[in-house]
Amino acid sequence: MSHLHNPHRLPRTVVPSRYKVSLAPQLDDASFTGIVSISATAAEATREIVLNAIELTIHSVTVNGRDCPWELIEDLERLVITHDTVPGEIEIGISFTGILNDKLRGFYRSTFVDDAGNTQTIATTQMQSTDCRRAFPCLDEPDFKAVFAVDLTVREDLLAISNSPEIRREDRGDG
Repeated sequence: MSHLHNPHRLPRTVVPSRYKVSLAPQLDDASFTGIVSISATAAEATREIVLNAIELTIHSVTVNGRDCPWELIEDLERLVITHDTVPGEIEIGISFTGILNDKLRGFYRSTFVDDAGNTQTIATTQMQSTDCRRAFPCLDEPDFKAVFAVDLTVREDLLAISNSPEIRREDRGDG
């Protein structure tokens, strides 16, 4: 396992350039589903692609559209994907689910009291400094800079807010 040469840092064999993250929180049962597509460059040939992930259930992993075996190593907060990768551009796709925790880390739930005195539940995020890995699998280290596109799927009676401008809003027809 070459990724164990430094248990605190990821290998620099794969460098992300863009993430497309789709998240769908379910406030009723404090869970969420997600899909992440990571555009990256393999800087050198490798047999393993190593990402950060913790407190997530991984359902499927693809590299360049092909299913790949993977191992989630919780104590190291790593998702290790087995794939013979040659230098060049790659696309990593991961389907996952998680719990909206109450730890104020990653993708979590919180509450507030509205003007009518009712307690309301919200889903919110805290991604710094290494808590992005709790929301979706990623290369969660400060020097791995990338562009992000985020899709949120929420019920029609809820409001989704981001620190980036809204590009579009669609009615999926299912409430």
